[in-house]
Amino acid sequence: MEGFMSAELEQLLGQYAWHGQPRIIPGLSGMNNTTIFLEDEQERSIIRIYNNHADQQKLMFEHQMLQALQKQTLTIATPVPVINRMGSAVSKLQNGKLAARYRYIEGERPSVANAKQLNSLAEATAKLSIALSQVELSEVPAYSPYYQLAHNYLPLDEPTMLHLLGHEEIAQLEEQLLLIQQERGQLEELEHQLSKLPHQWIHGDINCSNALAVQDNVIAILDFEFVTRDLRAMELAVLLSELIKPNIDEVTAKLLSMQKAYVSIVALTDSELALLPELIKLRSVDVVMHFIERFMQGIDPIGIVVAMIKNAAYTITFVNEQMK
Repeated sequence: MEGFMSAELEQLLGQYAWHGQPRIIPGLSGMNNTTIFLEDEQERSIIRIYNNHADQQKLMFEHQMLQALQKQTLTIATPVPVINRMGSAVSKLQNGKLAARYRYIEGERPSVANAKQLNSLAEATAKLSIALSQVELSEVPAYSPYYQLAHNYLPLDEPTMLHLLGHEEIAQLEEQLLLIQQERGQLEELEHQLSKLPHQWIHGDINCSNALAVQDNVIAILDFEFVTRDLRAMELAVLLSELIKPNIDEVTAKLLSMQKAYVSIVALTDSELALLPELIKLRSVDVVMHFIERFMQGIDPIGIVVAMIKNAAYTITFVNEQMK
């Protein structure tokens, strides 16, 4: 963060109106973007600096969706962009990166250890799904559906595998990487079947780090960067996939409870529920491919892609053994 405590950050903050001098306050940031928490004499805000892309159209589309949600009857809070001095919700740093300022929402990230918060997160996700199903936007989304793996990512072919395995840390994970490669191939073969399931707008990245809770109740869903038209059931699959990790206790019971809470609000079809295990694996394969490409582009250090390979292999194994 200290790298942004510079003339470049001052230039970014200068693009907005403040009540006195804004001060940076402690706050958590995500893996894909940099989040800076600020306060002035009257209010708190956050600034998000986007590290995934510098595509202004993508960010403007995200903001269009947020504006559309403000018109829906939704009890869950969503981000509200703040207009800069130039009359735009999108700002640009001197290095070309995009940024946006949002109103601060009070709350803490829900915990995977708190079953009540997890059930509330599932209910909040379902309520958001209903609101998104009613949004009408004619714009083409920036991201393709999850199930279009072959379109979304370069193949895990022999040259790519050899390049990855050429790194000692990744070479130790050859078995896990081969499992991911095999699973990706099987999921690509399911593309036609998956494409027949109900579609709608989805958030596409709901997890504890993209939500806020007050006590046991989730009160906000954040980070709509990856919003797109996709399978309706993918929203639940993404949510459940984030719970399948070796350090989380009572995973099976929590998964079942969250699924029950979600479908009590959004009634998924038998076909959607039958394919939910495959969709959970699809989310894991998508995430690891996302970070493999970031690693190969020099964006992330090797430690991150190693962790993602381990996570994906663990999720695939868990689903194959526990959810079939």
